[in-house]
Amino acid sequence: MKYSLVFIFSLCLVLQLIYKPSAERQELQKKMSSLLEKQKRKGGLIDVEQERNKFLIDITSVCIYKVHN
Repeated sequence: MKYSLVFIFSLCLVLQLIYKPSAERQELQKKMSSLLEKQKRKGGLIDVEQERNKFLIDITSVCIYKVHN
């Protein structure tokens, strides 16, 4: 099922007008946000992109030596 970009954009706008998080949800979001920042400062979060490239070898930096017999 395909929807036009205009329809999806309009739907998003309507949902933003309708949805209002509860005070409890907003408080939880604040707590989770501060916890995330604390974990980042302590280095306790895994950076997926950094880990993905951890053992990536850049072939442009590899030296090739020719062995003479």
